[in-house]
Amino acid sequence: SSIDYNAFNQCSLTSVNLSNCTSLKTISTYVFFQSLSLTSVSFPSSLTEIQEAAFKYCSKLNYIAWDLPDDYQTSISIGYYAFWDINSVGSVESFNPSISSQDLLDWIKGKGNFPSSGWTIAC
Repeated sequence: SSIDYNAFNQCSLTSVNLSNCTSLKTISTYVFFQSLSLTSVSFPSSLTEIQEAAFKYCSKLNYIAWDLPDDYQTSISIGYYAFWDINSVGSVESFNPSISSQDLLDWIKGKGNFPSSGWTIAC
């Protein structure tokens, strides 16, 4: 299943926990585009695609948690500008005990224009 194009565009949600959405495969283009209040998001292990500009201009987004599948490096695609202009500082956390938060951070940097610096691992 997917969250379709523009579903939460410019919404006022501050936190989105999708970690229990175990059939979620795709977050479509512009789903959370310009959601200026969004500060945190949690992704399930079933997620295989974040499309272009899904979180573009979510300037307060500063926490991402992800229950990554073990084959995350080859099974997940992140579209161009997916994370364009999110907060320049923040933290990531891996919910998969076999994948460290540092591995998640190293992998996501540079994907979808994710900030290449300023982000750390959650403690």
